Amino acid sequence: KSQRWERSDRVLTGVAIDSPPNRFGIVVSSFFRWNWGHTVLRPSSIWSYRNVYTYMYVNSVDHEGSSGTSRSPGVAFLRTSNDPPPMSETRHQILKEAEQQLIEGGYSALNFGDIAETLDITRQTVYHHFGDKHDLAEAALDHYRREDMRVLNEHARRYAENFPALFRTVLRGLWSDLAEHDFRGFCACVEVGTQADACPSDLCEDADAHQRETLTLYAELIRNSQEAGTIRSDLGAERLAREALALQMGIGEMARIIETERQADPPARDLAEQWLARIEGPNASSGSSETDA
Repeated sequence: KSQRWERSDRVLTGVAIDSPPNRFGIVVSSFFRWNWGHTVLRPSSIWSYRNVYTYMYVNSVDHEGSSGTSRSPGVAFLRTSNDPPPMSETRHQILKEAEQQLIEGGYSALNFGDIAETLDITRQTVYHHFGDKHDLAEAALDHYRREDMRVLNEHARRYAENFPALFRTVLRGLWSDLAEHDFRGFCACVEVGTQADACPSDLCEDADAHQRETLTLYAELIRNSQEAGTIRSDLGAERLAREALALQMGIGEMARIIETERQADPPARDLAEQWLARIEGPNASSGSSETDA
């Protein structure tokens, strides 16, 4: 597979060897600088690391110089260990379907046969990508956590000093998630974390870690909002963060039990607004519009 390298003045070349069972990656790389058709070799580096997927895209690149056009052999782009590796479309679809099952029923609802039937593939295909139920649940939960925190961090950047506006935005997203899942669930971590008897302990710990991460972010945003005057400064940030998350989860559970947005929305909205009215500071405003919603 090839991919055009746009920055021809500096390229990274190398080879990647990946052993699937233990995912040991050995990368030998060298930096080259192309200047008027000449090559300067920079010191090589060797890395070895575990549990990292390594990918390389190789392509030839033409370089215009005083001596004419030269071609660099084996120019490569290496994905670093901090980036999630590209995945096949089938693997991505399996992960998304597994997420749906976790959100709507937790670990106990995860079923290879149902996933294969929904995606019109064989069970063997699912097992090819994920060795067992635990592997699939772990990957799906990790994928869910990453995406959920990505969205939440986007809200945090937008409403860095206005937690009430952020919380209203989060609740609108909650209703959207409930509607998407026909009010059968709204959060994979909630479902997994409340199935301690049926779920492996490490997955329950991952689900709890996600809630703690959310609490930490909420507390930080609340402190920023207190400094900006959008939340009362005489209230404890950690306590307010716990109240916010409890209210968020409680509204989601209430809506799932009632199973219709029309009946659940008014009381839920009233609960949220009553809580926000109690904590809002003198500079508070919704910070959003119907267009944003």
